Amino acid sequence: VDESQGEEQIKGTLMMFSLAVAMYVAAFRDFEEEHQHQNQHDEARSPWANAVLAELGSALSVTMLRLRYRPTTDKQATPSPDPSCPPLIDALVHAINIVKDSAAVYLTNQQAGGEIPSLLQDAHHYAIHRSIAACLTSLPETVLLPPGQDYMHRIPSVDRGCLRAASMELRCNETGMQKAVTVLMQSTGNVYDDSSASRLLGMCEAWARYVAVPIHVIDESVGKVALQFMHISKGTPA
Repeated sequence: VDESQGEEQIKGTLMMFSLAVAMYVAAFRDFEEEHQHQNQHDEARSPWANAVLAELGSALSVTMLRLRYRPTTDKQATPSPDPSCPPLIDALVHAINIVKDSAAVYLTNQQAGGEIPSLLQDAHHYAIHRSIAACLTSLPETVLLPPGQDYMHRIPSVDRGCLRAASMELRCNETGMQKAVTVLMQSTGNVYDDSSASRLLGMCEAWARYVAVPIHVIDESVGKVALQFMHISKGTPA
């Protein structure tokens, strides 16, 4: 790796972690506000976190794309991925999980007994799941948007060859929608409530705008979400 590429790699890595931390903090604050709102019974609060997390997720997706794919001199060629950078979905989740581990250590050190209170644990897990969901929902809207088409989201200012390579990656089940569904389900510990079920459905809807949805993905996502809402409507636990 030459000096200029090494410098770009360092800048990209710093940007990646800065965005991941910002997502965690925003989601953590959203949990705090929701908890306060439930206790105080105030008027409906502003859903600011949705817009903030969507923008941060998009920026993180573009940053990962730049780290994984670099422009070539041949504008008609499709760049090969950087072997040091994992597939986009794995890279996004890895960045959030590093923040997860660091935040867990910080929260533990802030407690006199070294044990995180249950409410803080809930906020921590919420922030991680919400951040991962935001990344995986923004990813197809950012990367799979056809070049030159300004619909639903801005086109990232990256090389078209890199966009093409990333689109090919995300259209494969092993590194695309199927992977995204599996990762998001794992982030909840495969435990569903109405909020996590809604985020799963929202993520699937975002991907379905750009890729064909495998039948087993529909069974895993929409089927589980429908079952969750059936339990809610009946007033019984899922």
